[in-house]
Amino acid sequence: MRKFVKSRKMAALLIAAAVLAAILCLAVFLPGALRKAKESGEIYVSGDCASKLDYPLKEKSLERAALRFRYLYDNYLAGKGLSIYFSVIPDKNYFLAEESGYSAMDYDQLREDLKNRLDYMQYVEIFDCLELEDYYRTDSHWRQERIGKVARRLGEALGVSQYLAADYEERSAGLFTGSYMREGTLEMEPDELRYLVSPELENCTVYHYLDGRTTPVYDWEKLRDKDAYGFFLSGTDPILTIENPEAGTDRELVIFRDSFCSSLAPLLVGGYRKITLVDIRYVRSDNLGTYLTFQDQDVLFLYSTLVLNNSAILR
Repeated sequence: MRKFVKSRKMAALLIAAAVLAAILCLAVFLPGALRKAKESGEIYVSGDCASKLDYPLKEKSLERAALRFRYLYDNYLAGKGLSIYFSVIPDKNYFLAEESGYSAMDYDQLREDLKNRLDYMQYVEIFDCLELEDYYRTDSHWRQERIGKVARRLGEALGVSQYLAADYEERSAGLFTGSYMREGTLEMEPDELRYLVSPELENCTVYHYLDGRTTPVYDWEKLRDKDAYGFFLSGTDPILTIENPEAGTDRELVIFRDSFCSSLAPLLVGGYRKITLVDIRYVRSDNLGTYLTFQDQDVLFLYSTLVLNNSAILR
């Protein structure tokens, strides 16, 4: 009987030792696993919203972006009496990362740094025009039907707010599987791709410089592509111009931009006969003179923090 009790005690001790060893292993390896899941570039889910971490703030990247913008200014814009503005679009992590327990870049420092470097432009603040719900749950981009406040703020700065449409009809283009769902193995419901319509927008045409195509503002063919966000202005394109024969002015606007602008630019057409979008991720800055003449236009530099913090893609 004593041997039996002794054996049971020994077994209990062995089990306890095994449990303790397992706990120690978790203590050693689990923090590393958690840190890996929080590395910059990792996709995470908070609530019903997915995002990709992008931190810390890369000052060298901001410096490079500012130098690229300075090149554009010096070679195409300086000395022509143009009104030049810049604005920064916060990525979704501004609203989501830190409150979900993840690291985020210093967005205040980013803006202050750029204001100092781009002191020859007028800064337009739009962070306070946005909230988390203004972005797709499964993608990095903002939702066109939610960014009217941004368009109005920019319109006020540019002096054309009185010409911008006050009312739109909101329609659905179907379901939208964003980039975070496509990149990861996330079990999420897709977003809905909604867009805004007005008689003025329906009469606009979009000219694509590199291939000579003319398309409507909304490109239904792009809904067949993997990235349906290309529905707005046919997606990535180095240089395009939206022409509005019903504009309230004869003014022209040039926007140096990234993909966020594809859904925003249509909301500014009321104030401009022509809006030209230039994406220097896909065309070299020193080649712009082949396609464009800069004279008597308003100029807006509008970039997301995602591009500014990873500016090696700017050419």
